[in-house]
Amino acid sequence: MEKKAIYAKVRVTDDCENTFSDYHDDDSGIELATLPTEESSQIPNEESFQDEPLDEHLWNRWDNPVVISTAISLLCIPVIVSWIVFGVQFTGRLWAVWIGVMHLQWNLRSSHHQVKQRVQRSHDGPSNARSNICSCSCWWSPSIVPCADVLLFGAGYPAIAWVLIELLFRDVDGTINFDWMAMTYRLRVMVGMGSVLVILRLGVGVRSSWDRNFQRKATFGMPFLPTNPSGATELAERRLLPLLKYINLTILLFHLLCLLSLASHFGPWPSSAIPFLPTAKDKDCDPLDTTLCAFPFPSFHHMAQDESTVTGWRVDLKGLAPLRGGIPLHPKFLNRLDGFSTMAPILFYMEGLKEAHEQQRNIEDDFHPRLQGPGHIASSVTNQSITLLLNVDDQTLIHHSAEIDYADSEAPLVLVIPAQPMKHATHYAVAVVNAVGKSGEKLPRTRGMQSLMQEKGGSPRLLRYNEVLFPSLRQAAPWVGDKDNGSDIDSVQLLFDFVTVSEESQLGPIRAVRDGVLQVVQDWDWSDHVELVAEINENECHLASSFTKVARTFHINLDVPSFLQSRSRYAFLDDEAVESGVPVSIGKAKAMIRVPCSVESAALGYEGGKQIRTIMEYGHGLFYNRLEVADGFLSQMAHENGYLLMAMDWRGMSLFDLPVVIKTLIGDPSQFQSVRDNLIQGYAEKLALQHFARNGMLDWLTIDDAKLPTVENKQPTSVFYGISQGGILGGGYLPLSGKTALIDRGILGSPGTPFASILTRSLQFVAYDLLLLLNLYNNREVRLLLSLVQMAWDSTEAAGLMASPINPEESLPPILLQAGLGDVIVSTLSTEAMARSMNSSILPNNPRTAIFGIPVGNPVNMTSFGPKVTLTEVQYKYEYSHLQEDNTLPVDNSVHFCVRWDSALREQVAEFSNTGRIVDPCVADRCMRSTC
Repeated sequence: MEKKAIYAKVRVTDDCENTFSDYHDDDSGIELATLPTEESSQIPNEESFQDEPLDEHLWNRWDNPVVISTAISLLCIPVIVSWIVFGVQFTGRLWAVWIGVMHLQWNLRSSHHQVKQRVQRSHDGPSNARSNICSCSCWWSPSIVPCADVLLFGAGYPAIAWVLIELLFRDVDGTINFDWMAMTYRLRVMVGMGSVLVILRLGVGVRSSWDRNFQRKATFGMPFLPTNPSGATELAERRLLPLLKYINLTILLFHLLCLLSLASHFGPWPSSAIPFLPTAKDKDCDPLDTTLCAFPFPSFHHMAQDESTVTGWRVDLKGLAPLRGGIPLHPKFLNRLDGFSTMAPILFYMEGLKEAHEQQRNIEDDFHPRLQGPGHIASSVTNQSITLLLNVDDQTLIHHSAEIDYADSEAPLVLVIPAQPMKHATHYAVAVVNAVGKSGEKLPRTRGMQSLMQEKGGSPRLLRYNEVLFPSLRQAAPWVGDKDNGSDIDSVQLLFDFVTVSEESQLGPIRAVRDGVLQVVQDWDWSDHVELVAEINENECHLASSFTKVARTFHINLDVPSFLQSRSRYAFLDDEAVESGVPVSIGKAKAMIRVPCSVESAALGYEGGKQIRTIMEYGHGLFYNRLEVADGFLSQMAHENGYLLMAMDWRGMSLFDLPVVIKTLIGDPSQFQSVRDNLIQGYAEKLALQHFARNGMLDWLTIDDAKLPTVENKQPTSVFYGISQGGILGGGYLPLSGKTALIDRGILGSPGTPFASILTRSLQFVAYDLLLLLNLYNNREVRLLLSLVQMAWDSTEAAGLMASPINPEESLPPILLQAGLGDVIVSTLSTEAMARSMNSSILPNNPRTAIFGIPVGNPVNMTSFGPKVTLTEVQYKYEYSHLQEDNTLPVDNSVHFCVRWDSALREQVAEFSNTGRIVDPCVADRCMRSTC
């Protein structure tokens, strides 16, 4: 029997109800309409369909735009999933991929809906054409999903890839950074697949639009109802339908998890308001301080005995508050240490201390003991201090500062910061004594302390207090307690103790990596291990009107032994390689060398040239890169004095490490292990660069086949100059280099230590705090995390490398420190701490001549080149007068950048670099500036 095409005259109303016209019969509601010619309207029967060639059969199946759209939606799924997986790996959090999950669910719902419609059409026949033609309730299906695909695959995802590749992965020399090549390739593949899907979506859209116009003309404006699918297609679709349903339900659950992640990370409610959220168990909390489960910190509560370590203890962190979303915090790599940080802020709190501090801070002659802040460190070992930092082994009090943390005024705590690094492998204690409240009343002991002192059985902690801590405290501070009481000291309101990390545990890995790298490169012919990537020739050097100070810039790749498990910024040090001293592999590191115009002139025989006097390595600022060596003041100094400039990124804390740092801040804080381990590898790479500078650079580096001349044909002096982060990390890099004798002198601009204190007193902390609070519930937890992180940071900065006792083999080169009074990026307090750690001196005409723990020394004279380590300050009166004494957010200013441009300090840098002599730049004006 001959079949005829079926058409329906349909009127679509605004509310998307299909209303049929009078063209219908009693059974189906539609009327069979014939085309003008019988042949053109004829539909092949089953026999003729089966006789068609296979290719035509398949084409007819896929010629339907609905089928093609469904297929493209299914093809989109693996691409979207790859972006979701990438997002979770990059951030460590589900909330970051919420849009991708929603995009995935749209495509799944679209595919499910369209397959369901085809199956339903096949089952119900043309009588239900009304529901098949219009389904406005399925808003995700016909138009939204293709538009979303085009928008996200064509613009959204490529924009993310562009930002990551061009801003974070592309190196200074125009190439992709070695460690991000695999991720760059992955991003480009995903963007390419998305581009194909965009083309398919647009192609189907154009084809569908053309088909609709053609069909309407052929049917006199009546919509065309496509033919039913064949039996095989219908069977496949019926099998696909439940699969899509179950997958869609699974993605829906994942979507709900993303929404929960969004709510927990961005919601204003505290952790206690979220049901079923895991909390620290009571047995893991220290009862001495109920402010936070892990407080006071550090203490023996977080330690376990281990006779295999130098101290006889090891760190055993517990009671750490879970991250947002109930994710446990387990920085297990810190548990390998045999003690706590030598300079991290010590944390605790007692109710009433904040109010008492605010009442007393403006009263100079108050007879009550108080918290002695950074300006009163000398008083921290007297009876005027309510906090006493005790060296239990030596029975002496340690100078420190104690202040209220105002990062969150509703959740304050007390920060106790040693004036300089504490000794390695030493027993310390913190006592709170004679603390009074706002009205002068004596504050009661904490409930945990009271319970401990009332114990009858004598716990190990109480026995240690009675037999060790109290006798040591009475010896160090005779004014504390009642001498007639042999076991209790009534005035002690809180007491906790801990052991600092040993030198072997803290500094063993970084020194082993240093020694291992230099052991490998010492016999290298560097010409076989260096590659020129690009040479930039500044052709304006010799023009009379030229302002160019640098003639040539060389971008190079340098072979370096690697002790990382893999060449990735997420990688950790390989323990076996560190222990054996044999590197895992030979990797590559990038560096820059800049030749000033004066040196090029000397090499090419022009007048006014200067021979190379110094090879100066520059250390860049926070999360920047080696391109900072191109700053104008450095180029000017190099041109005037004959310096060859070179720079390498601070691996671990450079622009190319931002992805790791972002994941650490908002995702997994335990990832900080890779930051520390890459810093250690980065220090070794910089020492390899120094070795190259002394053993082959000047032979390899030529200008128009001419070698670069040096003063008296001798090896130039090697100087390291670091500013900001370069000064902070330089405080660890220079002590680490001392044993190698590769660096002759060091200059640290705007330096400081420890990093945990620098960061929280910095104006830049606002941004980091916001990121950290995406992962933590309050600033008490932020402070605790930073003190934990400082335990890892110690091995890469002065807080650890300058802690005593220092191995006699680890010498320190002469160092010049320069700082600006009024700096809001690196606080003066942190600079003072570094100066004290290095036994620094100030000069007679320094703006401040009374700095605790920093004596006045003499500048260069007939018998001396000056102090071995010197601190020079410039005071910017306006900015310095507006600094807050408390740990509160400072007002922005430019002191941090003015220091490096100060003409007097630049002359001091040049003299020190050229001759090693320390001149006093403050003779004329005491380095007083009205403003920056």
